[in-house]
Amino acid sequence: MKSKAFFICMIFVLILSACGSNKTDVSSDEKEEDVKNTDKKTKKDDDKEDKKEENTKQSKVEKFDMYVINVNKADCILLCIDDKKYLVDTATGDDEEEKNIDELFSKLKIEELDGVFITHTHKDHIGGLKKMIKRVNVKEVLSPKISILDEGENKVEKITSKKDVKHTFLYANDKINIKDGLYFEVLGPIDYDGEEENNNSLVLKLSINGIKILLAGDMEKEEEKTLLEKGLDLSADILKVAHHGRDDSCSKEFLEAVSPKEAIISTNKETDPETASKKVLDKLANSKKYITQEAKLAIHVSIDKDGKYKVERE
Repeated sequence: MKSKAFFICMIFVLILSACGSNKTDVSSDEKEEDVKNTDKKTKKDDDKEDKKEENTKQSKVEKFDMYVINVNKADCILLCIDDKKYLVDTATGDDEEEKNIDELFSKLKIEELDGVFITHTHKDHIGGLKKMIKRVNVKEVLSPKISILDEGENKVEKITSKKDVKHTFLYANDKINIKDGLYFEVLGPIDYDGEEENNNSLVLKLSINGIKILLAGDMEKEEEKTLLEKGLDLSADILKVAHHGRDDSCSKEFLEAVSPKEAIISTNKETDPETASKKVLDKLANSKKYITQEAKLAIHVSIDKDGKYKVERE
């Protein structure tokens, strides 16, 4: 009887041990899964922190001035960032337009440009490049690789190779360093448009002491759509409105994504009555609007080291 009771006890102990063993195995699996999940969370947190750190690492600028020059219905923008000088587009090169460029360069004693960006190859943006290379020492010309070719050649490359000036092709997501922690960000073009060169426009974003500036070239609604679909951060305090304020640019969705406080339009309504379009001006109802035609010389944006800015007609 005793041996029978002992045998039953042994069976009961073995069953309990087996259950304990299974319980331990499940617990180990759960712990391993918890570790994996924790690793994933940590990686996501690290990524967020990296992005946050990248944003806060933006170098302070002591002095920033941007001049959107009155060059009739064309584009020519001078940026002075501490001791660096950049130009975005060169107008048409026509003598009448060159007067304001000459006056501003003389006033500011500009003798050298660290970079000249050409947003695309239409005459009202690239036309003055040869004269600009003659006027001052141009260290580098930068333009999008995506561009409609002229008889198989890139128009910007054709000019720079003849003038023996360094030329750099740009692609979406590129960053052009100004100084440590400060750069131009290339948002577009993303997709090639073989029919409309405006939709191959270089789109640049720049953050100065917390103030965001978006320079939109001449991109039309088709290129705007590619930037929106990519989910890019298009928000900006100051927008250089695309394509001289024509109605083929500035879709409602794009302007909502940018939500600019200030909108600057480079045009002359007498030369081109379709600019700036009333539809575009109405869509910019919540922005303060400036048209280069209203300024004798330029629309001047200045930003101080504390991130306070002014926009003036000069």
